[in-house]
Amino acid sequence: MLLPIDAQTAESRCFDFLRSSVLLMCTPHSLSHFSSTCSREVEENYIIIKRLSKGKFGEVKQVQQKRSKRQFALKQVNLNQDPCCDLKIQLLRRVQHRHIVRIHDVFWSAGVMDILLELCMDNMAAYIESHRGSEVYQTPAVMEVADSLAQLLRAVNFLHEKQVAHRNIQPCNVLLSSQKIWKLADFNFACEFDPSSPMSEKVGSRPYVAPEVAQREYTEKCDIYSMGVLFIALVRGGEYVRPSSLEDVKGKEAAQELLNETTWTQRLGYGALVLAKHMIALEDARCDSEEALNNPWLTQSLGAARGCCIIS
Repeated sequence: MLLPIDAQTAESRCFDFLRSSVLLMCTPHSLSHFSSTCSREVEENYIIIKRLSKGKFGEVKQVQQKRSKRQFALKQVNLNQDPCCDLKIQLLRRVQHRHIVRIHDVFWSAGVMDILLELCMDNMAAYIESHRGSEVYQTPAVMEVADSLAQLLRAVNFLHEKQVAHRNIQPCNVLLSSQKIWKLADFNFACEFDPSSPMSEKVGSRPYVAPEVAQREYTEKCDIYSMGVLFIALVRGGEYVRPSSLEDVKGKEAAQELLNETTWTQRLGYGALVLAKHMIALEDARCDSEEALNNPWLTQSLGAARGCCIIS
């Protein structure tokens, strides 16, 4: 469930969400378990297989088209709870990209919007969780980390070129398709922005939200900060939290441990740490999406990956 920052608690963090969502994703539900009314088009042409998740504005189900047997994710949104959903759909249609979840069709019925989306059964949070050993987090291979990061940075770069900010990038909003392609999803907080005027709406998900968002004056670089925290989670398995103050000793120690130079150098190379720090720097010193994509460590790692069998 996505909430404004002020309404969030520590218990609503992404990895806590994972534990419940994975159970939903893996557990079949009979049709009698779905109380929401589908549109006529969905009722006539699709079979509901199971529920995948339920959130603030509606629920997501796995469905199969009767004629083609193709499967999709059906997101049902209560328009009374999310009156701006139509605007979000228009925005999502405008930003179709290889690394952004694809929208296939939209139907309306009695205050409910049925949105058919590309079906992705896994997400980055589950992927990170799968690398947890009994004692030590097992960082994915260098080429795999670099390729995953580059895929998502390409999506973010594309959005920013279209003057769209996602504003809620976190592992559970990064999906993995059946073709093993990473896809940026969940555009509930996305918006168009004017490069000459800062954004001011206080939205996002801790600890992935950029610190300047709390000041209600920020740019699209808020997405780069979120990507930086995601990058750290992918490499170290933990969520980076910027210390609240100089007196926050425990917070400083936890942050320093996740950015431990020796660990990063041994696992990925020192250049990866340089990139991570550049992505989570304060806004004025932070790189943009194009600079991140052109980072020497990333480009060299991607070059070494050519010809290897990795997620692409």
